[in-house]
Amino acid sequence: MRDRSFERVYYFKGDDDFLKESTSRELMDAVLDPATRDFNLEVLRGDEATAEGLDTAVSTPPMFAERRMVVVREVSDLRKDVRAALDRYLKQPAPDVVLLLVDQEAKTKSTSFKSRVRGSLVAEIRAEIAAAGAGTKIPEFKLTTRNR
Repeated sequence: MRDRSFERVYYFKGDDDFLKESTSRELMDAVLDPATRDFNLEVLRGDEATAEGLDTAVSTPPMFAERRMVVVREVSDLRKDVRAALDRYLKQPAPDVVLLLVDQEAKTKSTSFKSRVRGSLVAEIRAEIAAAGAGTKIPEFKLTTRNR
């Protein structure tokens, strides 16, 4: 981040919300110029996002800046149509947009249908990001504040 070169897509997951939030803020501060931050930062929540909103967010060019940043929180809560829009974008991410996907750690011990779907969704997103060559830096946050 210090050399101002960024991946097109980042994926942060884990149970430590403080670590995810602080790393997300650090990335946002590095990517965005404070003077144009309000114009070039879009934050979406998985359960509230629409396919049209996501398409618009990732296709809008940066205003008065080198790049734009789109943050999607709670990725595993994306509806099917929004997930399809994300899949299309990940196949060819824009060079002037940094996309940050943030999610909770998948609960693999649970046998509920929703938990299994979330777990497979996280695995699919990771595979698609890697296949697109868009995000070689995909940190996983497994430490809790008690373990540090």
